Amino acid sequence: MIYTYRDTDDIIGDPNHAVCQCILQINALVISSAQHALSLSNLDQNRPKQGLWYRSAMHFMTEPKNGIPDFLHTYYGSAVEDLVNIQIGALPPFPSVRIILQQPNCGTRPDIVLNYMGKSYAWLDITSMRNVGHIRRKANWFENPKPFVAELLYPTLILREIRTDPESHMGSRAHFNHAVRMHSLDERILMRHMIRCTDHALARLSGRPVKHIRRSEISNAFTSAFNLHASYPYIHLCIKSILLKYRASREGMLPKAAADIYNCFYTGNTSQSWEKAREMIEKSYRNNTHILP
Repeated sequence: MIYTYRDTDDIIGDPNHAVCQCILQINALVISSAQHALSLSNLDQNRPKQGLWYRSAMHFMTEPKNGIPDFLHTYYGSAVEDLVNIQIGALPPFPSVRIILQQPNCGTRPDIVLNYMGKSYAWLDITSMRNVGHIRRKANWFENPKPFVAELLYPTLILREIRTDPESHMGSRAHFNHAVRMHSLDERILMRHMIRCTDHALARLSGRPVKHIRRSEISNAFTSAFNLHASYPYIHLCIKSILLKYRASREGMLPKAAADIYNCFYTGNTSQSWEKAREMIEKSYRNNTHILP
């Protein structure tokens, strides 16, 4: 799927434009590569990105009771990108179009840059549908935008669709599929807990202009609401990720407060880590429900 942010020359939908032809071909590679990567036997384990996805996915397939490995979705996305990059070299030439991979530009590094008529024309980012809008959080994509800016979206990873080989049968996957269903239930429980705790943290911070709030007050409000130790590590990386999830869920009671705090304290180059945030949410849930690790 092509999610277009900027198209000053209205090229998308123009089958005669060389850049449009090129983007459509690359987008088709993105979709097919995402499907290809789900069958682990298709992967070249000697390529680092594909190897990481293979090992992480195999660990989940063989030990699903241990939960989702860290960075599973990230490794899947990296493998998809690697498969796309391999195949781009086999595309037919497009008139006046040059495809460049991972070229630094203006302090950022688009996945794909298309030069047209000798000039940088299109910036493309390969990402999952669940991360649509990802480039809005990247520096310099919109400060001096190119004529064409888009995300090429592949379907969100669905755990039950992972196969060790194309012939995997449902019967042999029953234990794995049960673990996936239980994991999905756990995710819903954890998200409800996250929203509830974030509501409490934001309520503590509301009632006065955000510019009068100190960063330490934010960390204190969140660690208290999540019932964690006051000096919880990586707290601001976690808070940024939690605020993003909270706002995207549309289920929180204080979306404006979340937006104000996020925009004031967590835009720009502030780091985030959903993996760390999920660990924090799970630890909080266990603390609050007296579940043993």
